[in-house]
Amino acid sequence: MQTIDTPARVTAVETQAGAVRVNAGGLWYRLVAADGKFTLAFIDKPQNAPLPAGALPDGRVATGTHDIARAWLAEPTTRYDHGILGDKLEAGAVVIVRRDGAQQTVKLKPDTVFEDLKPRIVDLDGDGHDEVVLIKSSLTQGSSLAVNGLRKNRYEIVAETPALGAPHRWLDVAGIADFTGAGNGNKQIALVRQPHVVGELQLWT
Repeated sequence: MQTIDTPARVTAVETQAGAVRVNAGGLWYRLVAADGKFTLAFIDKPQNAPLPAGALPDGRVATGTHDIARAWLAEPTTRYDHGILGDKLEAGAVVIVRRDGAQQTVKLKPDTVFEDLKPRIVDLDGDGHDEVVLIKSSLTQGSSLAVNGLRKNRYEIVAETPALGAPHRWLDVAGIADFTGAGNGNKQIALVRQPHVVGELQLWT
């Protein structure tokens, strides 16, 4: 018998085509055996083209439609042991490539990580310039939503929600759109606070 750590409360265990899958906190994971031990791996990861060198192994490359061509999570680190996305490897930086070919890496401080898999590239304020939206987690204060924007020709975090207040508290993005219907080019970010525990939907501008 082996006890397997799960990222959230298990609500279902199923077999599908002979493979075991587990629902923990509303997300599905597959049972993976390696070196005589079993672990859970996030099941909804698509098979993509090879990632750039130094990218987060389970991350995905995002593409933009304005001045940002691509972005991906990089500098994998184990400094945060939450493991909400199936493993305890998170990103210490995000790489942003502009359409003119310029590339910049936005690095986080040693007490934070990007607890995410794919950057969200979107023009939030309708000015024709893309922003990059990511979930940022503090080792002591939990998750917040961070917006990377261009300031003096450099990308940096320009807006951030308050952290959830304690480690291993996570949030997720439900969608980014003009939810108010104002039609002025501004978009709002809908996020779910602690989807496995609280499940509170918030709308941020």
